[in-house]
Parts: sequence; structure tokens; C-alpha cells
Amino acid sequence: GGALHFMKVERVDLLVVGLPVAQFVEKRTALQKAMTGTFAVGAKRKVQVKRVLVVAQPQGALIDYATGGRTELMSQGQSLVIDAGYRTFDWLVTRGMKVVAGMSSSIPRVMHEILVRISERISHAIDRPYEKLDEIDAALRTGGQLRINLQNYDLKVKRYSELADAIADDAVKIMSQRIGDTSSVEHIVLVGGAAPFFRKALKRRFPKHQIREVEKALYANVRGF
Repeated sequence: GGALHFMKVERVDLLVVGLPVAQFVEKRTALQKAMTGTFAVGAKRKVQVKRVLVVAQPQGALIDYATGGRTELMSQGQSLVIDAGYRTFDWLVTRGMKVVAGMSSSIPRVMHEILVRISERISHAIDRPYEKLDEIDAALRTGGQLRINLQNYDLKVKRYSELADAIADDAVKIMSQRIGDTSSVEHIVLVGGAAPFFRKALKRRFPKHQIREVEKALYANVRGF
């Protein structure tokens, strides 16, 4: 309702929304039904959504990358499209633009877990609970300096950075195990708000591949939708 309010429209002919890959088959019908109809969006306004298309989230990134003048995803071999988000780590294996469903999935282990683990270590260091995950997130993205009780904490030092690296490595390992044989993967595309925290883990797992990224990776799925 909030999103529809800020669109400033009275009717949406087609609304495209995404689900984590692992939930796509189970929940897409219910989500499609829930998002179709007329919605009150505040200020006595209503918006009609006439039709809804539900896709697996990384399909947005796949379309965004492939339609940006990049044709390599249409070449021989498979592509691996990874969406590292706040709550889920999603991946699609594709051949051309066709999704290989049996090799694609998601796990609930990414940025949120990194922030929680760092907050726990900070809490131990300052001897009281510290749960400001947004501030930890901002510090990680802007130089690593977090100020608490008039004191600076450098989140780039090993005792903090090793937590993020371990979670990223574990997520990439699980993904690789779920995919199985990755010898046919030619291209790897990384998107999502947590993409910078998984780049090194992917390079360690796929040392011969170029990890392709897009500008403003946080919005890749939306652009593709």
C-alpha cells in the first residue's frame, strides 16, 4: 500500500513482484491473489491493480543485466545469477535466458546474519547489549568506523571482518553444494544490497571466473521487473 501510494497512480495494469527462489513455487499463487484488486493507500485514495506477475527475485537481475547491452549470457554454457539480499541469498542457474529450476534456490543467510553476529561481538566488547543493526550496516558501507559511547570501533579489523567472511564463505559453499556440478558455469553475475560482502567469497570459490556486477546493484531486480 505504501509503494502504491508513492507511485501516484490510480491504476496499475501490470504489477511485477518477486519471491525468494526457494519460496517461489509454494507461494506465488497466494501472492498473486493477495496483490490483485483495489487497495486503500491513504488520503482517501484507492489504487486498482489489474494484473500481477510473480517471478523469482533474481530473474529481475537476469533481465536487467542481459538488457543492458550485454549479450554474453546468451552465449554457450550456463550462467549463475546471485542476489545477495538482506534476508535471503538467492541464486539462479540459467542456460541463455531459461532458468534451470533444479539448480536454483535460496537460503535465509546473508546480510542480516552478518549484522547480528557483529552486534553480538560488539555487545561483548562493551559489556552491554548493542542491537543497532542499521548503524552497523552504515558503518560497514562507509569506511567501517562505528562510534559508541564516545569511542570508535573499526569494523574492518579481523575480529569483525572474519565474521562477515565466514558467513559469506558458508553461504557460497552451500550454494555450490546445492547446484552440484558447476563445471558448465561460464558467467557469474552478482547483484543485491549485500553484493560487496560476497564478492571475495565468490572469487575464492570460483577463482577463474570474472564476477560481473552492475551499477546500483541494490536496484537490479526492480529494474528487471
